[in-house]
Amino acid sequence: MNVTRRLLDRGFKYAVVGVSTFILDLGIIFLLIQIPIMPYPLAVAIGFLIGISVNYFICYYWVYAGTERLIHHGYLYFVSLALLGAFIIAGGTTFLVEQMALSLIVARIIMGASTGTIGFFINTFFNFRLL
Repeated sequence: MNVTRRLLDRGFKYAVVGVSTFILDLGIIFLLIQIPIMPYPLAVAIGFLIGISVNYFICYYWVYAGTERLIHHGYLYFVSLALLGAFIIAGGTTFLVEQMALSLIVARIIMGASTGTIGFFINTFFNFRLL
C-alpha cells in the first residue's frame, strides 16, 4: 500500500474516532455547564480531556494498530500534547464565544476540527510513528 493510501486510511479512521469521541466531549460539556458554578472554559477543558483519553485507547488499538510504542509511553506523549491542546481549545473557544460572538457549540466545533487535524499529523508521524 502506498504512503498516500495509508495516510488516507489512517486519516479516515482517525476522523471516525475523533468525531465519536467529540460527541462524548460535547455531552460532557453539556452536562457540566448545567452545574450553576461550573464556568464553561473549565467544562470545555474537562470534556476535552475525558474525550481525548477515550480517543487515545481507541486509536491505539484500531487506528494505529501495530505500533511498536508501548501503550503507557504513547499515552504519556498523547496526554502531554492533550494538556497543551486543552489550553488551546479552552482559550480558543472562549475567544470565539466572547470576542467573535459565536455560540459555544460552534466555537468548540471550530477548535476541535483545527486541533484534531494537527493532532492527526503529530500522532501519525511522531507519537505512533506509523504511516
